[in-house]
Order: sequence, then C-alpha cells, then structure tokens
Amino acid sequence: MSSNNSNSNSNAATVRFGVGGTIYKVSQSLLEQHPNTMLARMVSETWLTEEDNERKDEPLFIDRDGERFRYVLDFMRDGPKVSLPVTVSKEGFIKDLDYFGFDNVNSDDVSMRSSYSVYADTMKKMDSLDTTNDGKGEIDRNCSVIAHYCFLKFKLTGNLTVDLHQHNNDLFHRSGHKKYQDNKTTDKLRSYSKQVWENPVKITCLNKYLNKYDLKLVKVERDRRTGYTIFHLEIDDKS
Repeated sequence: MSSNNSNSNSNAATVRFGVGGTIYKVSQSLLEQHPNTMLARMVSETWLTEEDNERKDEPLFIDRDGERFRYVLDFMRDGPKVSLPVTVSKEGFIKDLDYFGFDNVNSDDVSMRSSYSVYADTMKKMDSLDTTNDGKGEIDRNCSVIAHYCFLKFKLTGNLTVDLHQHNNDLFHRSGHKKYQDNKTTDKLRSYSKQVWENPVKITCLNKYLNKYDLKLVKVERDRRTGYTIFHLEIDDKS
C-alpha cells in the first residue's frame, strides 16, 4: 500500500486534515465509506482546484474542535454508537456530525463514559499547562484543578455544594483518587479557591472548566468563620 500523503491523488492511502490545530491522518478508504459527507467531498476531484493541487501536501483545514474530531472518526469507523469521555461535550459532538453532513444521527446512540483513565487524562492535561509571565497559564491550571475536584466531589457524594473546608481524605482514598488524599494538595486547593472569590476573570475561567464536566457555577460565597470559598453548582444538561 502506498504511503503517499497527497490530498489530491485519488490513489493516496491517507488524507491529512488539520482540525483546530491538530493534524489527523485518515485513510481514504474510510472516507469512501461515507461519500455523502463533507469530509469525502473535500478530497474529491470536484472540490479540488488547481490552487489546491499546488498545495496538495498541506493538510486540509477544518475550523472545528480538534479534540472532538477523533470521536467523529470513531463514529465513521465503528458505526452509530459512540461513547464519549466526560471531558467531551455531547452537544458539541452532535453539532460536529451535523456540520460534516452525517444524516439521521440519533443522540441516544451517543453515550457518556466516566472512568479513572478519563480523570487521569484530565490531570495530565492540567499538568501540561504552562505558567506564563502574565499569570494566565497559572489561572487556567488552578481553575482546571478546582473544576476537576468539584466534579469528583459531586460524583462521589452527589452534593452540588462544594466546601473545601469539609474535605474528606478517606472519601478519596476509598474511591482510588490519590491526588486528593493528602493534606498538602488540599491546602493548595483551598488557596486556589480563595483566589476565585469576587474575581470575575477567575470565575469565568472556572466555569469554562466546569462546563467540561457538564456543570456550571451558580454562586460563590465565602465562609466567614473559615475564610474558605464555597462553590454552589448545578448540572448543565447540554444533551
């Protein structure tokens, strides 16, 4: 089988797409299984101009979410039933399928999965956030950690009010989430949460990360006795 990556050669084994800054290499045979979709039409001869042929080695640009596109490919490979991690918006995924021209998509076939591996992947992404000179990277990192903690606390207790003063090490120990078992990490979380209090920029940032877990912030208050921040959340049902 040829390893030619040309986007315009009908005999090419693969086609490259640049989706939201992420490069995907897709087999042409997979695209041919879905001839009526936008993706298949993008690489057909009728969609390629002379200018496209001159730039045939460049990936075809698609202005959509790069992370969700991998699940669009899963949908193409494995059929209508797709399982998404909790960090991927089901609503956004359905919109992507509509955008790419997949007809008769049943939202009930799209399920959400949650597992420790998903949480671990989320933590890896948090760890990859760089702290920049203007502090923006640090804000993102701190808010992502708080959102992850709030989600786990809700999942383990069913309580949408998260008070870090009431942290329970044993709760996380029993559930296997080691990151939040020690007091040192808890102290950092409490410090992060104090920074969110009455700070519109940080509240907006926190909501951005909570939305990844289908949660949203309703109210932020400070316990006058302990000084700790209390987050009141609600489920943001996007499906």
